[in-house]
Amino acid sequence: MRRFTKSLLFFFCPIILVAIISEILLRDIPNDYTLKSEYLNKNCSEIETLILGNSHAYRGFNPKYFSDQTFNAANVSQSMEYDFMIFQKYQKEFQNLKNIVLTISYNSYFNKLKMGGSSWRVKNYNLYFGFNPFMDFELSSNNLKYNLDRLIKFYLSHKSSIKCDAQGYAPFQGTIEDEKFEEYCVDASQRHHKKNDLYLQENISYIGDIADFCVKENINLILITPPMSECYKSKLKESQITEMTRLSDSIASIHKTCKYLNMMDDVEFNRNDFHNADHMNDNGASKLSLKVNKFLSAKK
Repeated sequence: MRRFTKSLLFFFCPIILVAIISEILLRDIPNDYTLKSEYLNKNCSEIETLILGNSHAYRGFNPKYFSDQTFNAANVSQSMEYDFMIFQKYQKEFQNLKNIVLTISYNSYFNKLKMGGSSWRVKNYNLYFGFNPFMDFELSSNNLKYNLDRLIKFYLSHKSSIKCDAQGYAPFQGTIEDEKFEEYCVDASQRHHKKNDLYLQENISYIGDIADFCVKENINLILITPPMSECYKSKLKESQITEMTRLSDSIASIHKTCKYLNMMDDVEFNRNDFHNADHMNDNGASKLSLKVNKFLSAKK
């Protein structure tokens, strides 16, 4: 029995050692989440405008076009739960915060990152924002090929995994070709149709807590539904759009420092401003950022 145990240890010890080293190496690869977490840890007291939300904010708001010290803390598929958790982690340190910009997309009220197709992204918040660092591992969150590709790309090819700039904005360049644009419209709209109301009250509560804080501290909370391409908009359900706008108007109406801007029908944006069906390209993001900054400046 002892010989068998030793044989097992001899067999598994190298595997365990390789796994531990691989996990450490994977966690040491800089990414958008480490960049944003480190920036907030060091600079949150200086931030005057904080941008939260999903990829529509991540790709749509460029801090360099805002007058105040602005940081984009949004990310791909970031649901309201993580908007709230990021806000909650730093709320006591936001000494100069004047504005919070939060995107309200077609599916925002009905979406939960943990339960969607991008649930693997949860580990990024647990590991790199420190929300629950002992619950997730890089090795178990993605397949072996993906992890090997990341290791080779960073340590051997010396290519960065960071997509955003120092202020958290990640630009899309140009517009995808017509055929792919149309395909994306169909695919994105189907993914964004609500399945049920299971997370509705939870998400309303997250926004309500942020709005309550903003009222108490006299901070502007701007809920924004970004512009949408005509192609994407035509595939959406009118009932869900109505519910989205009704809920946002309701939250704004009961919080005096909160305003809802519904820009989904904004005629100043056209096909050339979109990279794909529902994301701004760099040109569109510049226009959107300048327009929102103008609104914020008028509230001073």
